[in-house]
Amino acid sequence: MPNEKIVDLIRLSDRELTQLLERLDNSQHSGGAGGKFVRKGIRWSLRQQRAVVTVIDEATGKSSAVVIPRNLSTQGIGFLYGGYLYKDQRCVTTLRSRKGEPRCIPGIVLRCSHIKGRIHEVGVRFDHPIAPSDFLLQDPTQQEEYLDSVDPSRLNGTAVIVSQDKELTTALLTILQETRVRATTTRDLSRLRRSLHHKPDVIFLDASAVKQEWEQAMRSIRSEGYDGAILHLVPKDGKLPETRIILAGGSEVINSPPEKRDVLRSLAQHILPDGSFSPLADNTTAAPCDEAEAAEAIKRLSESVQELRKSITENDIISVIQTVEDIAAQAEQLGIEIIETLTDECIEQLRINGISGAKQSLNQLATKCGEAGNDPADPVDETTPQPPNAASQPAAQ
Repeated sequence: MPNEKIVDLIRLSDRELTQLLERLDNSQHSGGAGGKFVRKGIRWSLRQQRAVVTVIDEATGKSSAVVIPRNLSTQGIGFLYGGYLYKDQRCVTTLRSRKGEPRCIPGIVLRCSHIKGRIHEVGVRFDHPIAPSDFLLQDPTQQEEYLDSVDPSRLNGTAVIVSQDKELTTALLTILQETRVRATTTRDLSRLRRSLHHKPDVIFLDASAVKQEWEQAMRSIRSEGYDGAILHLVPKDGKLPETRIILAGGSEVINSPPEKRDVLRSLAQHILPDGSFSPLADNTTAAPCDEAEAAEAIKRLSESVQELRKSITENDIISVIQTVEDIAAQAEQLGIEIIETLTDECIEQLRINGISGAKQSLNQLATKCGEAGNDPADPVDETTPQPPNAASQPAAQ
């Protein structure tokens, strides 16, 4: 974007920004970057000083602004933005790789939450997965240790190997035998397309299998609607530019012939191990949170839903807002992005329209909380009266 004006809408000094980030970390404020009911990958803290996001608007065209990254996962990114972005708005995030190369990653806005003044926290879901290890994370050592510590036998999923090289295919299959990843093989793209409706978690794409058509091949795979990880196998002495591979829809580049450690580390980034819950806040550790903690959080979530119903029955909007905020914190601990999003909507509607005006969102919230705890949620009582001044009552802080 050499000729495009990039504006800084954050307008905070380095000191003010550091204080704000520390406050957000301490409050474990969500930096949404997913969109699935339970996040597919671990959210890593990302502390590049600045990044650039280009917003694509059909009416006004493109506009680029400086943002402050907070976290990164295979599926998306969370950042601070000096303004408001609408849900489903298209955008391109430009990050610097560890090698210093700019990487332009297309995606879509999933959520935008107000922080202070004009500053909002935005969650973007990428169009296709990336490898967080390609970027400068806040604590790369922590990630290295995590990726090496994952037990291969806990990696459970599906993969397709696209290669005309028998030795390469055999090497990959041998490595995958240590995992629970079920792999099929094919020699050409036409057969691969017939496998895409099964939605494999990972595609190993051998550059030699598509020769000079690798870029077109990956774009074709993406155009078929495949949104999983594409791991591009490139000879160590090959000249295929990594940046172009990523732009074409690739998720990660693996040297060929593949080393066992490289393959297992890549799988650990794109397939969350069985029995794991991914960490939520930027300042959490890289290891997935303990299942006992998750069970306790689900229990508290169910209790909060009961408290929510009670507060609605009593027509106490302050207690309703406080309970919804408690639910947001519990959903954040569990990594349930859809509940986090619903709590934002509920609080906004409660403050504007009161309890009666937020009934639909509260019903959706109770339903999703019930699904999370495998406990069907009763709908909010539609007959609850609403005092005329409830919408104007101050929200709990």
